[in-house]
Amino acid sequence: MRDFYVRAADIPTLFPSAVLPYLTDRRRDGYLPGYDGKPLHYAVFTPENARKTVVISHGFTESIEKYHEAVYYLLRSGCRVWILEHRGHGHSPRAVQDPSLTHIRRFEEYTDDFALFMEEVRKDATGKPYLYAHSMGCAIALLYMERHPDTFERAFLSSPMIVPESGGVPIPLARAVLRGALLFGRGKKRAFISAPYTGKEAFEDSCKTCRERFDEYEAIKEATPEFHTTCSTYGWAYQSLRVRKMLMKKGAPEKVGTPILMALAGQDTTVSRPPQLALAARLPHCTVKTYEDAKHEIFGSGDETVFPYFDDLLQFFGV
Repeated sequence: MRDFYVRAADIPTLFPSAVLPYLTDRRRDGYLPGYDGKPLHYAVFTPENARKTVVISHGFTESIEKYHEAVYYLLRSGCRVWILEHRGHGHSPRAVQDPSLTHIRRFEEYTDDFALFMEEVRKDATGKPYLYAHSMGCAIALLYMERHPDTFERAFLSSPMIVPESGGVPIPLARAVLRGALLFGRGKKRAFISAPYTGKEAFEDSCKTCRERFDEYEAIKEATPEFHTTCSTYGWAYQSLRVRKMLMKKGAPEKVGTPILMALAGQDTTVSRPPQLALAARLPHCTVKTYEDAKHEIFGSGDETVFPYFDDLLQFFGV
């Protein structure tokens, strides 16, 4: 345990009094044109004497603000941190008016945006940047890495979304239902497997196992309409089921020469385990570690899991 780690019991007092002011003092927000010219929101956090650059690629329905703890630890370790809010999330542009919904026409929109973001990052980075990605953000970054295999020095992939869990619905049936919805012009409508934002999420239903880490972001989400994103359209859900085929194309994973540490959650009910292991087996330099007591958001676990998890991340990055 590093001396700047924040214990769960101290989060309610230390985050508002020390952690968030520290982040604010070192934060710069900006916008850059996405693949279609629409402005994508990002933030850069810069410590004193930055030694390395880290890019964070967040997951489905998330925002920059969900990564306060991770960014704080990276800054304290001497890393400059860049985070892009993927389209349909946070303060980036949306294809639908309902802030609880995320919609895309094709998954490649994310990777096209991410490529432009990485051009911005490389203008500033000294040496190759490092990647920390979660869930959907892993899929986006992996597709980018298959096209640009030498971009990152190292990549830490947390609970990667290769195939989402479908709530007990067989994937072929889910794909057929979603395709039918698209044919009937319901691509931008709320998917049948989703529920609208109703206010506070129940901790027991969340992807975290630590109440204090859950409460920290839940309060921010509740107070900010742009963070009320909780569910997908039929279009997004259909595109999410294309990811495995896109990632696993013949010869594509084998192009990625970046050393990868894939962190898996032992209690994950959000994404499917077998496709994660199948992809890991094809990546040339991939090590898999499972955090047995964690749900999907491993970084939202109790101290007994979170601190070893962040130790693994920081040690893997050499900071």
